Amino acid sequence: MLLLVIVIYVFAIFGVEIIFKTYGDQFENPDTRDEVAELFGNVPRAMLTLLQMTTQDSWSAFVRPIVFEIYHLAFYFLAFIGVGVLGLANLVTAIIVDTSMGAWKEDRMLVEKWKQASVKETLREVDELLMKTDENSDGDLTKAEMIEAYVSNKQVRKKIDSVADF
Repeated sequence: MLLLVIVIYVFAIFGVEIIFKTYGDQFENPDTRDEVAELFGNVPRAMLTLLQMTTQDSWSAFVRPIVFEIYHLAFYFLAFIGVGVLGLANLVTAIIVDTSMGAWKEDRMLVEKWKQASVKETLREVDELLMKTDENSDGDLTKAEMIEAYVSNKQVRKKIDSVADF
């Protein structure tokens, strides 16, 4: 936002100096001369005019009469459109995209943390279920006990399969 204000301010100073002070009395049409004084008579007015150009709000209505009389002033307006309108609009778009990508990465990290916590909790539950199937209660499961628990206990099978889904 500050960059936009600076660009508009700099172009407003050039607009007042070039359009109003240098060429202001050279316009043949008195209506165009009055419009130039109204739009570029001082820096605040020129800034407001350039803000209107930035928002693309019927700016051609006041640019056409000026450029028709003094054609090389078109370079001033084209430069402002190139820098102020297109350049800054792309910069704003880039900031929005960058912010969105940062939020997406953060969301992805949160999903991964949630998955890890969920897997950890599920493994703890599987461990408790498997320990209940320990036939000799020695605290160690044999391969045969684990297979038997998986085949015969629907709850154990469901928990182990849910871990495999992650």
